Amino acid sequence: MTLLMVGNHSSFDDGTLFDAVTEFRAANDFWVRGILPEREPRSAKDSAKFIRHGMMVTGTYQGKVVPTALLSSMGTGVRHTIHADQIVITLESWEPILDDPAQSEGAFKQKGWIPKEPVWQWNFHYGDLYLTETKTGAAGLVLPWDR
Repeated sequence: MTLLMVGNHSSFDDGTLFDAVTEFRAANDFWVRGILPEREPRSAKDSAKFIRHGMMVTGTYQGKVVPTALLSSMGTGVRHTIHADQIVITLESWEPILDDPAQSEGAFKQKGWIPKEPVWQWNFHYGDLYLTETKTGAAGLVLPWDR
């Protein structure tokens, strides 16, 4: 079964498309069982804004909770999957540098702050990936989450 919706450019932002997709998916048995609808669901227009920013949102139609935005095969939002991929690429590229004191010194703009035997630690803060040298407590943002 295929959804064909005729609308205009505002259909993406005013919630019309969101409502159509929610109703279509619920009617075609594409809904999440065992999940209760939100007590105070956001409007279709607000949900459309979240989708435009790459966030995973659900819609509700006749008591059925329906995934409405693009999802990865694991059920997470596409932007989250892309960010996770970028994290893996970043870790793979930084790890060899951190293992070599000469390279790790050259990887940072400020020279002379890395101890002779640094102890590195990766940290997250609201999706931002940070690298911390635990002896000095110095930390730097390596990969920001695209908000």
